[in-house]
Amino acid sequence: MQPTYRQIEYLRAVAECQSFSGAAKMCNVTQSTLSAGVKELENILGVQLFVRTSREVYLTPEGQVLFEDSHKLFEDMTQFVQIAKGFGSDRGGVIRIGIIPTIAPYLIKRVYRDMQAKYPDMHIHIHEDVSAALVERLNQRNLDVVILAFPYPIGSYGHDIIGHDALHLVAHKSLNIPTKGGKINMVSMQDVPMIMLADGHCLRDHALAACSLGRRNVMPAYQAVTMASLLEMVGAGLGATLVPRLMLESRKGSLPDDVVVYDFETPVPERQIGIVWQRRDLKPYAMMMRDICQGML
Repeated sequence: MQPTYRQIEYLRAVAECQSFSGAAKMCNVTQSTLSAGVKELENILGVQLFVRTSREVYLTPEGQVLFEDSHKLFEDMTQFVQIAKGFGSDRGGVIRIGIIPTIAPYLIKRVYRDMQAKYPDMHIHIHEDVSAALVERLNQRNLDVVILAFPYPIGSYGHDIIGHDALHLVAHKSLNIPTKGGKINMVSMQDVPMIMLADGHCLRDHALAACSLGRRNVMPAYQAVTMASLLEMVGAGLGATLVPRLMLESRKGSLPDDVVVYDFETPVPERQIGIVWQRRDLKPYAMMMRDICQGML
């Protein structure tokens, strides 16, 4: 049997008042009710909490330790109640956002900041993972909104396109890729050794499809799970990779030495960035996030 919150409240009241009658008034109960509650608490715990005499009431050493530990319990309960009250406000609640790794570092700060400003009582949870895992969490109702790259199979969930993220080729300067008017085309890339993200990252598939590259161009000996690692491999002279504009803009001035960034001729290969929501009532939040992200694309 576990003690009740009310019984611990009685413990605290008696300890603070050093009087059963005063504690009863503090808790707005009769003295007999409070005394019975304290006695039951002592029976449950198997510990005498108070020394009772005809003239005073005070904590035993064991009671003092438990009284001090009860502060944390009451602080947690206070926070628990405050959170619950926040859920009931117009700007409260919980929203769980999923975002893929090739987008998260560039949008997440702005999304969180602007959402928190609009909904100050809202608890915003953010989960980064690959597209397959995020969509599965949508299916399990463990996420509310997901930001990912399209095309990607999402079933019948509501969704919208946030914008387009152009791709650029980043290559080691030793490759000396031919350009036309300072830009490259798909023909220029046919013999370029490509380093790509590992399977499971949709940017890999989107990049291969957008540039009409076959897997023969991809060097299986070199794979990465982050864009930062890909760029370091390129900087080491291992090949070239396709990088979204979002990442390049965030890395201005901090690319590895000896790399060259190439722009594509029109039509420029790109990926679509979109947003998916789990239920219809979540659409207004998704649309706000879409608007926030559009300002960065």
